[in-house]
Amino acid sequence: MIMKALRIAKSHTGKYVKINVGVSPFVPKPHTPFQWHGQENIGSIKKKMQFLKEIFRKKRFEFKGHREDMSFLEAVFARGDERLAPLIEKAWSLGCRLDAWGETFDFQKWTQAMEETGINAAAYAEKTYGTDERLPWDIIDTGVNKDFLCKEYQKATTGEKTSDCRKVCHECGLKCSSEFRVQSSEFRISKLESFNSKLKTQNSKLIRIRVQFSKTGRLRYLSHLELVTAIFRTMRRAEIPLRYSQGFHPSPKVSFGPALGVGIAGIREYFDVEITPPFDIDYFIPSMNSVLPEGLKINDAVLIADKEPSLSSFISRYEYEIICDYSAAAKRYLEQKLGIAEVEDISIMDNKTVRLTLVDSKDKKGKRVKLSEILPEIFGVSYKELDITRVAMYGWKGEWSLPLERNITWLAKS
Repeated sequence: MIMKALRIAKSHTGKYVKINVGVSPFVPKPHTPFQWHGQENIGSIKKKMQFLKEIFRKKRFEFKGHREDMSFLEAVFARGDERLAPLIEKAWSLGCRLDAWGETFDFQKWTQAMEETGINAAAYAEKTYGTDERLPWDIIDTGVNKDFLCKEYQKATTGEKTSDCRKVCHECGLKCSSEFRVQSSEFRISKLESFNSKLKTQNSKLIRIRVQFSKTGRLRYLSHLELVTAIFRTMRRAEIPLRYSQGFHPSPKVSFGPALGVGIAGIREYFDVEITPPFDIDYFIPSMNSVLPEGLKINDAVLIADKEPSLSSFISRYEYEIICDYSAAAKRYLEQKLGIAEVEDISIMDNKTVRLTLVDSKDKKGKRVKLSEILPEIFGVSYKELDITRVAMYGWKGEWSLPLERNITWLAKS
């Protein structure tokens, strides 16, 4: 198949092209036809992957294989039960963190955890169940009939294909509506044309809203990506008519200001969002706050001009309030006048509260100030040991100005 793809590419380009080949070991997953079939021994998988790598290298293909040890653990935990809990706890105590990332994954620690707990993880991954055996995940009802999965498993072993269920129902157990059946090509084309026409109409008008929000309480521990996801979901639940990017993977046209570090609260944070009319901005704040989780709150929202600078290009000054037992260290910093370029001002408000103002350095080609590097210089401890709240951000407009100014009051209705 790969050689055929290479020949087709050459017939169109007149030369051999580079083809990437990705290979992943089989991982049995619950609630699928292959849930009964065990994974191959990890040693055997490694030999086969190495064999394929050598073949593809000689043929000038770019081989990318999923790590065998990662696939092994995927199978273990996909098919395991509560008896694996001690293994997870032991691996965690040995330092296993963020193991989905290859750069932090350490299989030796997992091997050590298996030895110390006496848990034979391979027995979970490699076991082949009989189709009449009770499975650990049978207590979960996904709606798909187990007998249907068994029939599909048996058909797969003989190479028999199952037709598209949108055309013929195979009685899997789900109560699918007839609306999900495949429509005629003429109907699908007309729907697509209607959608494209609607998309062009929406894109012809542009409404930009700048939103001020706060992130406090337990939700200060959200990462920036988790925060973005929470805001996107909230706007969907609030039925905000978002404008989307075009292409194969449309996404809401939303841009955030400088990200907060994990564990840092924010009182005046910002994001810009593009909306399709008709839309009443007075509806935005109450509708969002009615579905936001506790710890996130929309404080204000105004319409902004199309040419308004983006938040990332505008903001360059930050104010923080830091509550800690290290205010004496901040006082020594002031007395010694150590002078960090990014520190514009530092003031001790009381015995435990310090107000810190930072600005982006002009000689670092747009690189933002890093709080995690500056605070240890001032307080002598990691920023993770401090109670930090970002209380304001500013940009320069002849003077330091807030990103959200209430100088536009019209409503976007059409």
